[in-house]
Amino acid sequence: MNKLGSIFLDDFIKEEKPILFQLTGRGLLLVFGGILTLGVTTLLLFFDYPDWLVFVVSASLLSPTMIIGLSIDKRFSFSERFYFFLLTKRRIYQIENRDRKEYHSSDFIQAKNVRETDQI
Repeated sequence: MNKLGSIFLDDFIKEEKPILFQLTGRGLLLVFGGILTLGVTTLLLFFDYPDWLVFVVSASLLSPTMIIGLSIDKRFSFSERFYFFLLTKRRIYQIENRDRKEYHSSDFIQAKNVRETDQI
């Protein structure tokens, strides 16, 4: 994915603010997802489910929690790539226009009879 144009830094307003116990929304999701995964895994092991099923359920609960909670999606810009593929791409290119006046380096040299101290 090649980008055209400039990349600008995000506004500081978009930074995540703490919600509860100095944790942001992502931090709370990480804690809640970890507790939920641990609880579900313990219950599945307590009721003697097969180990492969416990592993699949635990991995399916823990992987999105870790990806979103640790901001891995921002590091690999998953959301930006997803948005880029859904975006209707319209590109405008500048073409050469002959109606413009072309300037040369000699156009900016001051004439010999004009002085900076002259009256305007």
